[in-house]
Amino acid sequence: MSETRFNEKHFLRVLAGIHFSHIVDFMIIMPLGPAIMRDFDVGASSFGLLISAYTYSGAISALLIALLVDRFSRRKIFLLVFASFILSTMACACAQSYEQMLVARTMTGAFGGVLGALIHTLSGDFIPYERRGKASGLILSAFSIASILGVPVSLSLTEILGWRSPFILIGCVGLSLLIFAFRVIPSSTNNSPSKEITSRNRLSPQVKPDKPDGAIYAILEPLWVVFHLKSSAKAIGLSVSVLFASFLFIPYITLHLIETVKIEPSRIPLVYLLGGGATFVTSRLIGYLTDRYGKLETFRIVTLASIIPLAVLPNLGPSSLLTTLSVTTVFFIFVSGRMVPLSATLVSITQPEFRGRFMSINSALQQVAMGTAAWVGGTIIQSNYDGNTKISILAVSISLFAIIWSRLIRLYDTTQLNSK
Repeated sequence: MSETRFNEKHFLRVLAGIHFSHIVDFMIIMPLGPAIMRDFDVGASSFGLLISAYTYSGAISALLIALLVDRFSRRKIFLLVFASFILSTMACACAQSYEQMLVARTMTGAFGGVLGALIHTLSGDFIPYERRGKASGLILSAFSIASILGVPVSLSLTEILGWRSPFILIGCVGLSLLIFAFRVIPSSTNNSPSKEITSRNRLSPQVKPDKPDGAIYAILEPLWVVFHLKSSAKAIGLSVSVLFASFLFIPYITLHLIETVKIEPSRIPLVYLLGGGATFVTSRLIGYLTDRYGKLETFRIVTLASIIPLAVLPNLGPSSLLTTLSVTTVFFIFVSGRMVPLSATLVSITQPEFRGRFMSINSALQQVAMGTAAWVGGTIIQSNYDGNTKISILAVSISLFAIIWSRLIRLYDTTQLNSK
């Protein structure tokens, strides 16, 4: 596809749509739990394994993708991974036993778990540095649409046609998006539309540190290079800390609202409806601010603001519906909002030809961080009567650490632009 035919709006909309499909697939399994447990006659621990299998298989596949993504066409790898995700999702709908469902969810996680990294990699490849905040805001607004549209529609369909129907719907939507993706996602022999930048990268001394010899290095070279590029390891540390702080409490919001805040279960959809609707607007606004005032600068401000809901929501006692919705909506806006400037930062850390492997490695460690944080948060809640307070203190402390840590990071694109 020639550069003159590249349509940035269509390109970003397709990426956002694909992001939406795999987010709905990840989110929908949790409210389907009772139906799946009843159909396969399994307990809560077995159902929990379905969720864990998705997360950890995604982490493993992201590391494997990191070895390949910068050696072959990113477009071809992305389309192949997304097509495999669609097939795996349809396999979930066809599972006739718990064992088959476990295999299907493991495969879905292996492909879906790496889609986010590939989406942001392609965005970084073809969206100029000065518009990446806006692009990240648009792509991440898919989470908002999943909250206010994807999950409710899927649950309504479940009541009529059964728990398998959402997976069929996701598969059909994914197939349509795959057809559009073939048409609008460009290809580039240098994995970047800018040959000038790529050429300059290869002459940069930071790209070619002393390399060890041996067959093992030949295989693991993509991983080794990433951790020897300036700011890459520091950026991964920032990314992991933000996700860890968030997922200490996010998996237990519904439980906290029902058991501690005393909100009726029937009112829980309002939390996600209002929160998702608000973030649909604010994620784009934060994207604009990211481009206007700087990626790391905006990240620090939004993260500082997120400390307020991280301190308030876990410690919220019995409250009115209005108060609860106000607090949870602010939580959605700022805790999820800090991912917009963070994502724009991550795609601007490394040289274009190393971006794919960096984003894949980062995705793997993010998923490990999320899974580990959820386990740590659950352990704290179960073993302490004031567990929510301790989670709040830990989440706030890690967020403050992230703000300080972000000052160690230098963006590659900014360095190149300033050096012209």
